[in-house]
Amino acid sequence: MLLVFSVKSQLQAQMRLSGQLGGCNADSISLSYMLNGKTHNNRIPVKNGIFTVTAPIDTPVMATLKLPFQGQSFDYPFFAERGALKLRGSVDNLDSIMNLSITGAPTQNMFNSYIKARMSLIKQADSLDALMANGSADSTVVKPQLFKIGQMISSGLAEQYIRNNPKNYVSLHLLSLLIGSRIDYDRANALFQGIDKSLRASSAGIPVKKSLSVLQLSATGKPLKAFSIPDMDGKMVTLADYKGKIILVDFWASWCVPCRQENPNLLENYNKYHAKGFDILGISCDTDAAKWKKAVNEDNLPWKQVKDWEILKYYGLQSIPSNFLLDGNGNILAINLRGEELTQKLDQIFSKK
Repeated sequence: MLLVFSVKSQLQAQMRLSGQLGGCNADSISLSYMLNGKTHNNRIPVKNGIFTVTAPIDTPVMATLKLPFQGQSFDYPFFAERGALKLRGSVDNLDSIMNLSITGAPTQNMFNSYIKARMSLIKQADSLDALMANGSADSTVVKPQLFKIGQMISSGLAEQYIRNNPKNYVSLHLLSLLIGSRIDYDRANALFQGIDKSLRASSAGIPVKKSLSVLQLSATGKPLKAFSIPDMDGKMVTLADYKGKIILVDFWASWCVPCRQENPNLLENYNKYHAKGFDILGISCDTDAAKWKKAVNEDNLPWKQVKDWEILKYYGLQSIPSNFLLDGNGNILAINLRGEELTQKLDQIFSKK
């Protein structure tokens, strides 16, 4: 009797995923997920698009299926959790991929509702962009609307979801994404503390807590880590060189499309406020020095440029573009201000001077 109960308990603590994929000619796919700090990769045999896999997953975790598509593969992320899950759909074309669905996973259903709301905001932004592009809308009216929608897309909607769903594993996942995008530490910490205590102490919550402690290094008011890095001419550049100035430390690379798209805005703000005490230091993540220098020339960037990875690692920066706005003493004023947000912040700072 005890043995039967033990086996039953183990089965209940598993995820069992069965799939039927139309258009799948592969003989195997893969499932990857992280559990208790360890990454697991499972190869799953497939026959005529049908497969079954079990995994010792008790509480919801973000997992990824690598599925075949047109001779290559694509990642299909989903929340894996205890119980019988079913994946149904086809990998014939992009439309069918977008309509893949998993049933039997309540956490995934909740995540889908968030994705649906986010897609709705993206469509609103696209519609407003189109109205401005064809001249049928006043840009002075539309731009503030776009700015508000952009804030909701980047972080506002996720923060709202987390506050409204403190007992949901989706909230932990969204907070992890927000921390990775370098939102303000005080905001991130308040969101984390608002999440149910049992979730914060769970295997999914512990990594979020650790990443939060790294984010704390870049909390508003903290001094940026001192550095000494050679510029393009081999001259050493230090943070002390900028004492008394408002400085934007900008992490970028020649191959980073969003970085290059932001450069005109940086240049506009530099020209507007440089004479009043504003400066920029570009820290490149390039490995190819020739491409780095070419991008600096192409984008007409007049500020100092250095190349370094250590500061990125120290602050746990996982993506670019990223930046720190510092006061005259090298203390952090804000993180990851771009576009209109950066302009508004600089307007606020220099209107007082």
